[in-house]
Amino acid sequence: VSRRFRTFKSPNPAFCLHHFDPTRVNLNQLTVVFSPRLAGGTKRASERHRAMVKVMDVTGQVVLSKLTTFPLFLRSHRFINSTALMAFEDQYDRLEEGEPMAIRVYVWDLATDRDEMLEFMLPFPGAPHHDMQYNPTTDSFMLMLRYLNRKSDPTVAPDLMLERLVEVSRRGDLLWHWEVHKHMPYRSVSTLDLEEGECRSHIRSESCQDVFHGNTIFWDLRDKGTGGGVVYYLSRHLDTFWKIDKVSGKVVWGLGRLGNFKMYSKEGKPMQSLFWHAHAVEPTAPNHFQIFDNNRGNLENPRGLNRSRFVEFVVDEDRRTANETIAWMGPDDHYFGPAGGNYYRLPGGNGLGTFPKKRTMVEVDFRTGHIVWEMQHRTRIKTPTSILYRVETLLLVPHVTVAAHAHSGGCITDATFCVWDVYRQRVAKTVRGKLEILLNLTALVSVEFTFGLYWQPAEVSIGPVLICNGSPSIRVTNGDGIFAHWPLDISNSGLTIKYVAINK
Repeated sequence: VSRRFRTFKSPNPAFCLHHFDPTRVNLNQLTVVFSPRLAGGTKRASERHRAMVKVMDVTGQVVLSKLTTFPLFLRSHRFINSTALMAFEDQYDRLEEGEPMAIRVYVWDLATDRDEMLEFMLPFPGAPHHDMQYNPTTDSFMLMLRYLNRKSDPTVAPDLMLERLVEVSRRGDLLWHWEVHKHMPYRSVSTLDLEEGECRSHIRSESCQDVFHGNTIFWDLRDKGTGGGVVYYLSRHLDTFWKIDKVSGKVVWGLGRLGNFKMYSKEGKPMQSLFWHAHAVEPTAPNHFQIFDNNRGNLENPRGLNRSRFVEFVVDEDRRTANETIAWMGPDDHYFGPAGGNYYRLPGGNGLGTFPKKRTMVEVDFRTGHIVWEMQHRTRIKTPTSILYRVETLLLVPHVTVAAHAHSGGCITDATFCVWDVYRQRVAKTVRGKLEILLNLTALVSVEFTFGLYWQPAEVSIGPVLICNGSPSIRVTNGDGIFAHWPLDISNSGLTIKYVAINK
């Protein structure tokens, strides 16, 4: 497989491949990032570069790319179906402007090469930043806005950077908002964050206080709350994320340095926090979370290793406890991201994350703890916004594995499969699929199912059925008509799927 892939590699690839174990990596996996491209002809530093979408295969070959009309600040990209990518323009360099500004969202369909920009105005000042979530059911957007207080709220200091969470319709109608500082009593900033915070770098104000510095919102509709779901809001500077009931606005709990949970490492050691200056917290299964722990400003180990971590943990809301289940740290300080980054679990069990400052993406096999794929972006553009802020994954076809099976006399009598869709959902929506077992291309079994939420596997069982001789195969089709069709191998040792790398 690796010999065949080498023939397709560009002689001057945009990405440098450091590790690649083709036996432990899904060869039909595409990685999507935004990277800078020189535009020229302008004077403002923020306008000299344009954001380019790059889609690469596991060897580092760029198979698709799209130069956008946006500056470098396109962030929070994710797929909203099997082919459409969405991102928004982060306007963190416009923090002091007092007028309402336009929200700009970018959508590109990889299959048709159509792209478009959605633009709408908000009814009050605030710069959209860091993260966004799109809800296809309500056709609405949830964003974080921040603004320098000045005189907006006379009850707090004028130099405080305030934040609000908003939900808006595509027309710009305000559907919901939540003022962070009215629910969070924190007003001071650590020396570390005061020195490197975006107040100093963008407003040039020596007195500006960037207390919260939210970087992630996640609107979880699977947890109904009191009717409208719950929202998770992560504050980098407070090393804490909160669960907020959307309808009532009540803070249900907080987890981290300033939260109300007892936290334990994977070894059972009590911890002051499971993460420090973290990014991209997301729920996976109920009460399970994944997060990219930047491990910046760690108060428990202030002179320790500068290495970021991929972390997963499970919470008990009744007992107010949180326990690590995954905690992976790289072998040296190359694997350190002081800002930005994300991590998530891939279909099949490996974990993928990005270390932005080093422009490095890493896939880890958690069974061994070894890196099985590592790619580093090659660019001569060195600006604060040219980092690989986050990474996203798209599969060419749905992924399927054998979870369990029963066989007798060389025949399969029943089986259970784990199935994943081609893209990673960030909203709880129902996506249907179909699994078929075929013999000589004739369907023996056809089962309809619902894909798991948040890229968790759906378990699909067949049987009783008798599959013996001939040419058996399995076909899985998602709601957009994208399908995988793999031969099955039946032997005395059991049932296996014969995966093939797709070249198209």
